[in-house]
This record gives sequence, structure tokens and C-alpha cells, in this order.
Amino acid sequence: MAAPSADKRFDSPSHLRQYFGLSDDARILLLSVAKDNRLEHHWRYSESQRLPQYLAALGISHVTSPNFSFALNAPRPEHLANRSRSLHEAERMACAGLSVIPHINAFNQKDWNCWRDFLRDHPDLSMVCQEFQTGLASGKRARWHVYQMRNIEQTLGRGLQLIAAGGRRHLPLLIELSAVTVIDANPFVKTLMRRRLVDGKWQKYETPEGELLDQLMEHNITAYTKYVEARIKSLEELPSIGIDAIPVKQEPMSISDLQLSLWPSLRASA
Repeated sequence: MAAPSADKRFDSPSHLRQYFGLSDDARILLLSVAKDNRLEHHWRYSESQRLPQYLAALGISHVTSPNFSFALNAPRPEHLANRSRSLHEAERMACAGLSVIPHINAFNQKDWNCWRDFLRDHPDLSMVCQEFQTGLASGKRARWHVYQMRNIEQTLGRGLQLIAAGGRRHLPLLIELSAVTVIDANPFVKTLMRRRLVDGKWQKYETPEGELLDQLMEHNITAYTKYVEARIKSLEELPSIGIDAIPVKQEPMSISDLQLSLWPSLRASA
């Protein structure tokens, strides 16, 4: 997430790409998943420092709305306030011209019913995001939430593209959905730890002092992508795990280049 003006380190899209070593034609998805203190920092300064406008000027293709926590030991009003804040920030971002992907946080069935109604009211939305690194790291919890996503697809009669942050561990569940993009920092982290992916296993890879890690990083990303694709293919050849026996009405998926129209008022003025 962006910070106050003193931390606005990029003055143009080219500056951002140069800093991270990205090609000119690379599409950037900004994932707004962070620890609570960083999210609160963003919320505090978002409006006064015009952070959505700053992000919109950096050539970002898509941004997920902040995942303010739904802590298990927090009173229920905090969940409702945090969902409201996430959607409020999504509205700010959309008004600034950013393509916003709503982040779905849910605690119980009523939360999922709310998201069902929200997506019904916004048929132009085809992408949503969910995080599987903390609370949904548990297979039992993840299974229930993926079931809810599948149920929403059936109710709406259309497929959704799920951005699954840290979702690789739950591939057997996620392949039951219409479309999934797995976000995983593992190749990057392993590269920093001097590990090289060989035949699905991370091996130590010593590098001379001062040697760049570019080639190792490229290898790990390529090898990891092939590993995940092979895993998905093998899972698709197995019988369904039976998250839901009722087929979804399959429509040709059209991922909009700009999910700007989150609210009717914006659609009317677009």
C-alpha cells in the first residue's frame, strides 16, 4: 500500500517499471493485502494525500481493495466497519480511474449473502480477490469459503475470476471454480534465500558475492509456473472432489480492462 507524500517514491509509470525491472508491456496488478498497521496507515492518509490519484498515475492495470481484517476474536461491529471501509476505499480508487477488484472478506453466511447481493447489483464485475495465507490457510475453512464462492456463481448464473492470494495450497478446491489466478510470492522469496526449483524441489544454490539474482529469479518463476500448471492438469484428470454437484451456467468470460463501474452513479456518468 502507498504511504504519505514523503514516501511517494515514483513520479511516473516508467519510474515505477524501472525500479522493479519491469518491461514496458508488463501489466501490473497491485495486491492490497498487508498487515493491519500498514492498512491503517493507508486508510489514515488515503483521502488527505490523494493516494488513489497517485496510484492511478502509475499505469497500474488492476488494484485490489484493502483487506481490512475480520479477526475471529473481534466484536461483530468491527467486521461490518472493516467491510464498509474496504468498499469505501474501492470507491475512492474507482473514482480516481483505477480498475478495482473487490477483496472479499467474510466471517459467516450473512457476509457471503451480502457479497452475493453486491455482485448481483454489479453485473459488470467479473473479478474478485480472496486471501488464503492466514485465516483460510486451514483446509476445512478454505473448503467452506470456496463452496460459498461456487454457490454465488450458481446464483448469479455467471462465472467469476478469483484472484487467490497464497492459494496454491488449495488448488484441489480452487479448480472447482470457473477461473482462478493464483498469486504467490514463493519464487521471489526462495530466490532471495538462494534456492533453485528443480523437479518440484527447492535446492540450495550458492551465488558469488555481488552476483545479480536476475537469472535465478527468471528460472524460478518459469519452473514454478510449469510446476503449478502440471499440478492443475493432474488434478483436472481426477474425479471432482464434490464441492458442488450442481453445474454453473457457463458463459463466455469477459474480463473487462477497466472495472471502473463499481457503483450505479459511476456507470451513469462513465
